[in-house]
Amino acid sequence: MMESSEFRDGRYYLPVSLFKTGEDRTLQIGPWRLHDAEYITNPLFRVPMRNVVFVGGVPRTLRAVDIAHIFDRIYGPVVEAGVDTDLEHHYPKGAARITFVERSSYIRAISDRCIYISHCGTERLIDIKPYVLDDVPAMSVSATTATAKTRNSTVRTSNACSITVRLAGTTCTACCQSVRSTSQ
Repeated sequence: MMESSEFRDGRYYLPVSLFKTGEDRTLQIGPWRLHDAEYITNPLFRVPMRNVVFVGGVPRTLRAVDIAHIFDRIYGPVVEAGVDTDLEHHYPKGAARITFVERSSYIRAISDRCIYISHCGTERLIDIKPYVLDDVPAMSVSATTATAKTRNSTVRTSNACSITVRLAGTTCTACCQSVRSTSQ
């Protein structure tokens, strides 16, 4: 399929002919490399499993390394990022998990609860929640232990577009209802 496709404007397009009508169309295809689903900065680094957050609403074109750089820039050092993929086709589901080096980075991330990112012309709300593991006892975290500030960051990735991240407040409910104005 990739050999039959045409590459233009940083994307792949495949010409197809519709079976019933014979009409020619062009489909955009999104290749996904299996190694793009995991990113580990240091495989020897042992991090407590309590520093892991679940990230929902991730654009399917973002690689694990891209997500790691976004969260590293906003919250602090990330040791691992993983993009969840479906079992049959290994294509991204739109969710990820981030493991922070420091507990304070984890607390800031879950206190923010959500961020907006602009990626390749679309703006998405990304949810951030504690990653719950069966073997690890739960801990309660007060939202007042970390201060969430509204700020913008632009992160360059190896893709053909930039990602703009905007923190939208301290609770996801509030940020879903109204977006505060931010300065670049």
